[in-house]
Parts: sequence; structure tokens; C-alpha cells
Amino acid sequence: MKNFKINISSKWKPLWVQFPLVPLIAIAIVVAMITWGRYGNFHIDFGRELYTAWRISAGDVLYRDIAWFNGPLSQYFNGLMFYIFGPYISVIYASNLLVLICIIILIYNIMLKLNGMFAAIASVLFFLQISAFSSIADVNNYNFISPYSHEITHGILLLLFSVYRLICFSKQKNLKNAFICGIAVGLSLLTKPEIALANIVGVGCGWWAILRYHSDPKGKWRLSSRALLGVILPSIFAIVLFSLAMPVGMVFESITTPLRLMVSSKVRNIPLYKSIVGIESFTENIIAVSLSLALNGFIIALLLFTEKLFKTKDKIFNAKFITWVLVGIGIIYLLIPVKQRHSISLLFPSCWPLASLLLILFLFLRKDKNERSYPIILTMALYSFLLLSKTFFRAIFAHYGVFLLIPGSLLFISYIFTIITKSSVPSIYKTIHKVCIVALLFIIVFPFVEKTYYNLLARNIFEETKRGNIYINQREQGMVFDAIHYLRANIGKDDTLAVLPQGAGVNYILGKVNPTRYITILPLESIAFGKQNILDAYAQHPPDWVVVFSETTGDTTSADWMDFARRLDAYARNYAKPLEGRFFSVFKRKSPS
Repeated sequence: MKNFKINISSKWKPLWVQFPLVPLIAIAIVVAMITWGRYGNFHIDFGRELYTAWRISAGDVLYRDIAWFNGPLSQYFNGLMFYIFGPYISVIYASNLLVLICIIILIYNIMLKLNGMFAAIASVLFFLQISAFSSIADVNNYNFISPYSHEITHGILLLLFSVYRLICFSKQKNLKNAFICGIAVGLSLLTKPEIALANIVGVGCGWWAILRYHSDPKGKWRLSSRALLGVILPSIFAIVLFSLAMPVGMVFESITTPLRLMVSSKVRNIPLYKSIVGIESFTENIIAVSLSLALNGFIIALLLFTEKLFKTKDKIFNAKFITWVLVGIGIIYLLIPVKQRHSISLLFPSCWPLASLLLILFLFLRKDKNERSYPIILTMALYSFLLLSKTFFRAIFAHYGVFLLIPGSLLFISYIFTIITKSSVPSIYKTIHKVCIVALLFIIVFPFVEKTYYNLLARNIFEETKRGNIYINQREQGMVFDAIHYLRANIGKDDTLAVLPQGAGVNYILGKVNPTRYITILPLESIAFGKQNILDAYAQHPPDWVVVFSETTGDTTSADWMDFARRLDAYARNYAKPLEGRFFSVFKRKSPS
């Protein structure tokens, strides 16, 4: 880690270094256009996001009319998009593509200032392959086009914008940069709690490192107070607005719910939570972390050995030798069977949470804290560790890792290019090595591109809906759209609909309102809002139709929740059952006799 010293230039880069952004953004747009309509599982998370934004655009108030345990920023942004352009799926796709392009611009410019143009290109390509359009999981909700939670994608955008403004502040310590950085952090408080925590701690420590040696105490106070003002303003604004629509007590209860869930022992006992963190298959995950350490250690050792070779007299010969070694590694990796390549790629980042923690300790213990790069690397390391603490023993390029591994991947690439840049070989060989590293990174994660391609290709069943045209796979057709087709033919114009335990996307596609606040009823919701409150709401405001999906997921297998599910099932039995599908049952409320 002694080599992790990055020089942030005090001058702005010339305009021509921004040119690679054009083809990189063009790649993102072309891929989005080719795969348009093939993203999102509508019966679970992404469908819930669409339904919530639609109801907000129609005048419902988050928390009061729709029970929610994340911040309001993303849902109101999506609701505004629906209000302006109409409640169509393509509107959210386009909005998310715009967010994706902004993230590409931020990643490029952050890495450009830290390590130069090749590192910036490598970082964006890595992001495009791993995160942007990822569809390697059966659940097609872990990408930036159809995310399981828009709070995570908008939150990542705000994290990157915060660190970019921190770089600007480190160059020009003025009130404007301080306030903008504070606003970015303040807006992130209105997304997800893990994003908010990472941004407060990361930018806070980076801020401390920048102003630690500031000679003017009054100037330091003015800058910090202006930044703090920016941090608190978005939350104050949100509280005031919500207080106009609901009791103040309900506002504060809604705001504190995410914090309560973060420390809840009941949440930690949910099977899905244990699986995400890596506690469930602990021994297997520890082995994966060990293999990841070995793999990452080999790459770092190779680069450090390369740097040592470049200090010898015969630099040109050694430069050629290392070039062929890098090419050879790429060829050998490509010869490995696809399944094994995918396994290697999947476990590659498993050690990054531990590596981030070690880097933080190293940065705090090192004596030289006065480098221009120190605050930025410290901020990114804290981002990486705090985000990955959610998946500490199971940090993989899938599911939540698609989002949470982004800061860690930027640190990894930054370290690699720092070593190459500091070598003393002629510039032409440095350039060749950078190109080889970019190619090697592409090869390492190429199995994800293959898997995403085939999964999206499997979504070949065309469905025309009032919300837009989409493509689904065979499983979704039998599970979700058979129910939608039946309801479309039988449900009344003003009938209400509830889909249990989750499936608000069905409401969205059919344009039917759930008469209760509780649109998703999974273990996390039952803990957050109370089982009895949910049952009471359904008893007081019974929907005309109820669809129950029988297929369970990892978070609906605990004994506590199964007892709750039986009570829900007893409630549904008060309805007639006109249709029994393979994966679902449709119930219609009986007419009063």
C-alpha cells in the first residue's frame, strides 16, 4: 500500500481528454436501445417502484398513503417524471438511462483527476460490464435500468457527485464548493440509510483531512458551517413539506423507520439478510474470500514485481517481457471453460470489504496525511467499506454487489494504474501496459457480459400493455402475465386490487389501486409497519380482488413470517377463488348477502 499515492493535478485537464466520454456514452445508449423493454421483474421490486411513482404522480403522499421505509427523494423524482411525461415504463427507462449517463460522466472525471485517461476509460468500461446493464441473476432487478430500488442508483449518483465536489473543494476552498458538496450529502440522506451513512462518514472524514492543516480557524469554521447548511437543508425542506400533508408525529416516525430497521435484531434474523451478509453459508464464503485474496494478491504482486523489474538497467527488455506476460494471462484465462471463468469472476471481489478496512486503517495510521490525494482515497475507502459491510462475507458481482462494489472497483483500478504510472519505463510501454490492463479487466468480467446477453435474449415473449410494450421470459409469463390476462378480462373499471405478498407491478400495469397503504407484505415490511397494522388495514379497506403468488423467495421462509402468512391466507379465504394458476391464486370479494 505504500505505493498508493495519487497526485491530483492542481490544473484542470485539457478539453481533449474528455473526448473518450463520447464513445463510452454512445456504447451505453446503443446497448440500452438494443435491449429496450427487456429489463425489470414487474411482480417484485421494480414493479413496486413503478406503482409507487405512478400513485405519487396521481396525488398520493408517500408514507401517508403508501407505507415506505426508504427516503422520499427517488420516488418523488420518478413521480415527477410520470407527472410530466405520463406513467409509462419507457419514461422510467429513459430517466434511469439519464442517471446512468451522469454516473458514467462522474466516474470518468473522478478517475481522470486521480489516475489519468486510461484509468478513467477502464473504470467506465468496468462499470458498464458489471453494473450498468447487469442481468446475470434470475431476478432482473439488479442493474441501473430497472433497479430493485431507485434509492440505491440515485444514491450512488449522489455519492460520486459528492466525492467529485470534494475534489473540487480540495482545489478551491470556497463557500460555493463547500455548499454544493453539502447539498449532495444532504440529498443522499433522503435515499437509503446505507448510502446516507457512507456519504456522511466518507465525506466527513475527507473534509477533516482537507481542512486539517487549514491555517485560518475562522475560514475553516465558515467553510464547514456552509457545508453543514447544505447537508441539513434538504431534510428540513422534506420535513416541512410532509408536515403539510400528515401529522408531524407520522413524519418523524417515517423518517426514523430506516434507522430502526438498521439496528433491529429481527431484521438480522431474516434468512435473506443472512444470505446477503454471508452468514448463512459462512465456511463456504470464507473460502471464497481466501481465494479472492489469493487472486487479487497475485495481480498486485505481479504489478509490484513489474515495478521492480523496471528499476533494473534493461528496462526495455523487461517492459516487453511484462507485456507478453499480461497477454499470456489473458489468453490462458480465455481458454478456461465458461462455467469456471464465471465462478472465478464472481468471487474476484470477495476480499474487497476486508481490503477496504485494511486500507482505512493504513490511511489513518500513516504519518504523511498532507498529500492532495489523501482525503479522496480516504473517502472512497470509507464508501467501499461501509457499503460492503452489508455483504461483508459475500461481496460478489451479483445482486446487491452490482451497486455496492462500485467504489471498491474504482479503488482497485486506481491502485493498479498508480503502480503503472510510477514506473520509469518509456511512455510508449506505459501506454501499452495500460492498454493491456484495460483489456485484462475486460476479459476478467466478460463472463458477466455473456450471462447478461443470454438472459436478456431469453426475454423473448412480447407483451403489449397500456403502460408500454415489454419483453418477458417463459417463467414470468406463467407466473405473472397469466394472472394479468385473467384480471384484464374480468376486473371492473373501478375495482381495487391487492397482490400478496408482493406484486404491485401488476397493479401498475392494470392501472388498479391497492386500497391499503401496504403494497408489499414481506418480512421486512411486517417488522417495519407491524403485522397487526397490516391485517387491520386489509380488514378495514378490503380490496375487490386479491392475487396471491405462491412462489416464495429467500425472505419468506422464516417461521415467524410463515405464521403471519397463514393469517393472510385465512383473510383471503373470505373471498371466492375463481382462478387457480400454477404459481398464483386469484380471489374475488364476495358480494354482501
